[in-house]
Amino acid sequence: MTELKPCPFCGSENISMWITDRGEPFGALYYFECQNCGVKTEPDDDEIDATFAWNRRSEVRGVGKWISHGDCGVVECSACKWSIEEYVEYNYCPSCGAKMEVSEDA
Repeated sequence: MTELKPCPFCGSENISMWITDRGEPFGALYYFECQNCGVKTEPDDDEIDATFAWNRRSEVRGVGKWISHGDCGVVECSACKWSIEEYVEYNYCPSCGAKMEVSEDA
């Protein structure tokens, strides 16, 4: 198998490949998941294509920071307004790809 790149969002190298057997005649689905932050690829019926999807990187689209919304735990990307209920230390926004600056708010 091709060597996997670290997680594009948190930098972890703890990446797992999951295989789901759909039975005949459909076969298996493959996907990768970061065991640190939980980001994962879409399932693919080809292991090589699933590996390529994990290793593919898009260009960084600007710079942003995480904006906290009080004690409710929701943080929002300043670049695209994508939000997540549970703050995870992503280095890049999973929605727009903006590189996250260190923020004291999150």
